Amino acid sequence: MRKAAGDKSADGFLAALRSTTDALKMTPEERRRRRVAMPNFWNRQAENTLDRATAMMPKMLYERLDEIGLDFAIVYPTAGLRLPRIKDDETRRAVIRGYNIVSAEYFQGLEDRLTPAAIIPMHHPEEAIAELEFVTKQLGSKVGMFGSGMSRQIAATAANDPESQRFTVSYDVLAIDSPYDYDPVWKKCVELGIAPTFHSSASGQGLRNSPTNFVYNHIGHFAAAGHAVAKAVFLGGVTRRFPELRFAFLEGGVGWGCQLFGDLIEHWERRGAQALERMKPEKLDRQYAAADRQPHRARRFRAVQDHQEAGLDRPLCDPVLLWLRGRRPDERDGVRQGQPVRRPAQRDLQLRYRPFRRDRFPRPAPASP
Repeated sequence: MRKAAGDKSADGFLAALRSTTDALKMTPEERRRRRVAMPNFWNRQAENTLDRATAMMPKMLYERLDEIGLDFAIVYPTAGLRLPRIKDDETRRAVIRGYNIVSAEYFQGLEDRLTPAAIIPMHHPEEAIAELEFVTKQLGSKVGMFGSGMSRQIAATAANDPESQRFTVSYDVLAIDSPYDYDPVWKKCVELGIAPTFHSSASGQGLRNSPTNFVYNHIGHFAAAGHAVAKAVFLGGVTRRFPELRFAFLEGGVGWGCQLFGDLIEHWERRGAQALERMKPEKLDRQYAAADRQPHRARRFRAVQDHQEAGLDRPLCDPVLLWLRGRRPDERDGVRQGQPVRRPAQRDLQLRYRPFRRDRFPRPAPASP
């Protein structure tokens, strides 16, 4: 990489890898104090030397493809997974350019059965388009591994030291709520015949940030990263604007995809424009709902009225119900203003989450003639 793209490329690559060894050198107490995730260790095959060498040497992998049972293999980087998230723009571009050049050279002469995935940085649309042009036209790349989940500093935070800035970030999923418009990137992918593929990590973020347990951080993190981008690509309309594009997400299994598919259908049935028409508050017949002749509906409706009088801004259709039993108006004002509620032996404030069950409010038996 130093020969291919200069010192900045090689030094930046080594610095990116050093984050793992730096974290492993910390004591558990230091990682806990700084909330640094426990990283991977002993993660390479050591007992089966042949397989270890096969994973590292393209020509050996090429020779063993028939034995493994593969006709064609797209090879994704392990050491390169973190490169799209290098924060410094100049360093990131130099490292990725050098990596792509060296990776393409490794696989020269093996193109009929092996191809390496070129890394495509996505901090800015311009750099992604530039690298796509370079790897396809200069290196002959057929596949791109696109960056995602890059941390963006939250503008409202005032932290100035690097340690605090690690926690005052949002994560860019490219297609929704991003500071940049990535449609030019998707358009370029269509033009070049490149399918955007993702192999991003969610380890060390949010609920996967244990300073003591790597397995806790590792389980599900690729699926979580893929889920976030796939959901954004769909809800952000990318698949609608570019129906010819195919997206791929690696090393997370397929369970999350099935769950996302079901969730999107369910939310369309509940949150689609046609469904929301049925949920407009003004369509509720309040007089009918509060009628004494139907006590099972009246009880539920009066609970919702109490909920509104308490000043809570949840919609009528929300399953979270606030039951205020016998509270005076001044006490309800206190609830609205966020004051604590006394809890006597028989609680007069209950916050419960449950779906509405019709069997809790059975229809009254028809009156006898």
